[in-house]
Amino acid sequence: MEESLAAVNDGMDLHGICLFPAVDMPDWHDGKWLHNGICDLIEADGDLKRVPDKAYIDTLRKWQKELNRVTVLDEDPFSDPVELQDVIDAAKRLKKRSDADWS
Repeated sequence: MEESLAAVNDGMDLHGICLFPAVDMPDWHDGKWLHNGICDLIEADGDLKRVPDKAYIDTLRKWQKELNRVTVLDEDPFSDPVELQDVIDAAKRLKKRSDADWS
């Protein structure tokens, strides 16, 4: 998210931001689970069970608040999407800059 805000401040015409991955996924090269999603997938009794990743969720909630979005589930979670103007406004307000090694 911070790099997206920095890109806007650097003049990029941002068209979207992707939250990836939503749940764990296997590494493309060796097939081992990466544990990099909003939920970890844990094998239990031959099944995969989702276990929420608290740090990931806390970061997501932080950005939802920053972008003035809903922070609790409602009947229609797709009813209030983030508008790109909200991201542009946050970029200006927070003055994020790109990492020094990003060009």
